[in-house]
Amino acid sequence: MATKSSNAHKKQQVDDLITCSLCLNYFADPRMLPCSHTYCLQCIRQIAASNGGQFECPMRDGTRLETNHIDSLPINRAVRDMVDILPAAVDASDQNREATVPHCDECHLDAADLWCSDCDADYCRKCCDNLHKGRILSQHRRVPIEEKAAESKRCGFHHDEKIRFLCSCEALICRDCQHSKEHKGHTPALIDEVVPDITEKLTTGFKEAQKFLSQRKEQGKLLTSGNENPNTQSITQIFSALRKTIDDYEKKLKAQICTIEEKNTVLVDSYLASLVSKQVALSKHNEDFDKILLTKDHMQLLESKKKLTNYLEQLTKELKELKPPIKTEYRIDGVDQLEANINGTLQRAHIIEKRPGNSLAFSSFLDN
Repeated sequence: MATKSSNAHKKQQVDDLITCSLCLNYFADPRMLPCSHTYCLQCIRQIAASNGGQFECPMRDGTRLETNHIDSLPINRAVRDMVDILPAAVDASDQNREATVPHCDECHLDAADLWCSDCDADYCRKCCDNLHKGRILSQHRRVPIEEKAAESKRCGFHHDEKIRFLCSCEALICRDCQHSKEHKGHTPALIDEVVPDITEKLTTGFKEAQKFLSQRKEQGKLLTSGNENPNTQSITQIFSALRKTIDDYEKKLKAQICTIEEKNTVLVDSYLASLVSKQVALSKHNEDFDKILLTKDHMQLLESKKKLTNYLEQLTKELKELKPPIKTEYRIDGVDQLEANINGTLQRAHIIEKRPGNSLAFSSFLDN
């Protein structure tokens, strides 16, 4: 059972993940810099205002932004979604853990520390000591509440019998059910004998699903790299000699590039958000499974087997079908003609999107 200290450590890790390193609060309107670092929009504005209208990334990677470019920074939707989802998920997980601890059957106030197998009751330590002072009662077997055996449920058709078998038709049955018409010709197996195999298969399934999801997340991280745009720098160099004449047109071209990059960012952020959502769901199902193992409730394990197996199969199928988005690439057409013939070439210079499958190198285009 997780301790309060481990739960607090987990919550701290979540807080660190979604906290802005500038204001030390949860991200508010998180914006991604060309260097991939993320800060609150208001934090970026404040630093730029106090630094002569220029923002320099605190990570000292050389990224600089003028004030008029700050508001056009893309929103980091993956971080924004984590701010909305993760704190609530951690709090709900902590509440679920607390709910699994039973209360004392005697005083009904304190959490139970011990389980008496002879009394078949949960007791806090004080009540347990008081009730078992006599010579006979002191011989009762008492174990920590964590080691309490899961109670066997009664059969819904034969109320005087306990469920002891898993039928080949997946039904939980008692001894009398074996001989009933509904289960004629079926093969029953003792629950204690099938639980280890089911536990192993589900445990392996969760591990494989987590491994597969982690691989997809790594692929998603690669899509966020290379956000610095060399095409914008090349455009600036070419237009520097003609600034007075073509300044407005240069801004128009850059706006088209930003539009393409923003569309790419939306695709990637949507992909990453999907993976984050699946991670949260997988962690929740995994915690439910761990909770069943912790309480040694074989009945609940068997009842949950089909649901968990179906979930893992569905998740694996979705991850196999989930493909990383294809980012739109583009080229700059006609820029190399501007210095030679400004009036004749200016209207021809425009951004052409690079379609998937085309191979257009910007550097070779400028060299022609």
